[in-house]
Amino acid sequence: MRVRGISGRRRRRGGRAASRDYFTDDNSNKHESAINRLREAGITFGCGGVATTFCPDGSVTRGQMAAFLHRALGD
Repeated sequence: MRVRGISGRRRRRGGRAASRDYFTDDNSNKHESAINRLREAGITFGCGGVATTFCPDGSVTRGQMAAFLHRALGD
């Protein structure tokens, strides 16, 4: 799943809540708060070319994970 690992790490470190709900397809997902924090931090922008969907049950490709890490760790 796309956010399982990141969500757990943020929960243990006590991350702050995102300022808004960015995606419409994660409302029943237990990782919704972490997903919104990833969007607010500029690490993810959604999936399928639609800015309002995240696809929380979708798989992450190697290229997508590389992009997430690059954005998270900076240039």
